[in-house]
This record gives sequence, structure tokens and C-alpha cells, in this order.
Amino acid sequence: MANPGHIGDVPELYQPCDLMTFKPFAPAFDTRCLLVLDYGKIRLNMEFYGLAMPVEMREMRREDIPRVMEIERECFPTPWHESAYITELANRSAYYVVACKDGRITGFAGMWIIMDEAHITTIGVARDSRGEKIGERLLVGLLEEAIYRGAKRATLEVRQSNEVAQNLYRKYEFAPAAIRRGYYTDNHENAVVMWIDDMSAPTWRKKYRTLKQELNCAKVTDTPTEDVT
Repeated sequence: MANPGHIGDVPELYQPCDLMTFKPFAPAFDTRCLLVLDYGKIRLNMEFYGLAMPVEMREMRREDIPRVMEIERECFPTPWHESAYITELANRSAYYVVACKDGRITGFAGMWIIMDEAHITTIGVARDSRGEKIGERLLVGLLEEAIYRGAKRATLEVRQSNEVAQNLYRKYEFAPAAIRRGYYTDNHENAVVMWIDDMSAPTWRKKYRTLKQELNCAKVTDTPTEDVT
């Protein structure tokens, strides 16, 4: 895997016209699968002023887990156990973030990055904060980190009935690739497996930059229409 370099050598996607400010976070490290990944980790320090209150995104910490679990139980019929998040935070292949508004966590998201693939594992938004594009901002935060680490592809699973979430993912050019039958244990609903095949493609990068700029100007909607769970 190519080294994306220090912050002064960041690729085109990270020029000042983008939404986010990037800062070095930690030196290179290896994954639990014993593959040495030659990249620097970063911290997303992002403020989006299209909302009534600025939203900050930062990496999830262990002390965030009780609040994350509250949102988890709101969002998912079969929520993860607290121990799952403790394990994920110790997983060097994993990356988890929280969205905070006025100092309170309003959403969270996570993914695994193995070699050149990012697998988005979860996105959850507090019920009283939906309609504020927090889920979309979390998605962008994950994609930014995935690109920074050298991922070329991204994938996720979404409930077949969740058209709202699928529309959001299609907006960022995730395309349906397969159906996993009976994937969700609460009601045996099918999962749609979606992929972005090439995040290095110039056409995708151009659209992605445009979507980020539009997101930066987005305002709170009158009704909580967003649901990415």
C-alpha cells in the first residue's frame, strides 16, 4: 500500500476547498491480521455550520460508549452489546467516530479497513437529531478516512426495506451488488450489499467533492426525514 505521506503531502481530495481540516493523529501501525499498513492515522476535526448548531466529528473514545449505547438501542432492533464497542475500539483495523452537537453525542459510525477495502459496519443517529444530515456527515467522515488510508473500494449492508438509507448510499455511488437473504436476525430480513468499486476514479472524486460542498451548505430540514439505520 502506498504511503499517503505527511499532512503537507495530502492528495487532491484534501485540499483547502474541502469541508474538513486534517491533523496528524498517530504514527503508522499494524492491523490485527498482522499486515503492516504504512499510513499515518488522522483525526477528523470537522465543523459544519449549515446546522443550527455546529456539529463536531471526532474519534470515538471508551467513555463515549454509554451514550453510544443509548443511540444504538434507539436505532437497531438487535443492538450490539457494549463489549462489542470496547472490542472495536481496540481493533487497529477499525475506525469509529461520533458526531457531537453542543457537546452531546448525536450519532456514531464505524468501519473496518483491510488492505484497500473499507467495510462500513454501522451508522446510527439519535432520533431527535434526524433530519439534520448527521448520518450523511458521518458517512462522509468514514469515506474521508478510508480514502486517506488508501482504500479504493467501500462496501456496506443495508436492510432491503430501508429505501431512505439506500438512497443516501446511491447518492455517493454505492451500487447494489448482492442480496444476503435472512441477514438480519430480528426478522430475517434480507440485506442489500452495496459497493463503491473505485474511489480513485476521477469521475467519482469529482462528484464526491461536489457532494461535500453541497453538504457544507445544507440546512436543517423541517421534518426528521433522515434515517440511515
